[in-house]
Amino acid sequence: MNEAHVPIKTNERGLFDNDAKVVILADNGEERSLFVDRSLISSSKGVDFLKVFATTNANFSKVLLPSETFETLSRWVNVPKVQELQP
Repeated sequence: MNEAHVPIKTNERGLFDNDAKVVILADNGEERSLFVDRSLISSSKGVDFLKVFATTNANFSKVLLPSETFETLSRWVNVPKVQELQP
């Protein structure tokens, strides 16, 4: 697995100052929301991204999120193919 960045749909304040509530879009179009540490979020050209670990095939990426989603209670989610970060 390699580090990757997944675009996040929303980046709202979490329960504490150092966390955020984020929403990502799964490959089936469903939203997945979770709380994450703000240090895992980066921005580029007006878009926010969440740092994750990913395995990628030709059609999608299976990513390991930093915490469980509220909807599925799982840390694993398939998302549209992401670009893995180079070491």
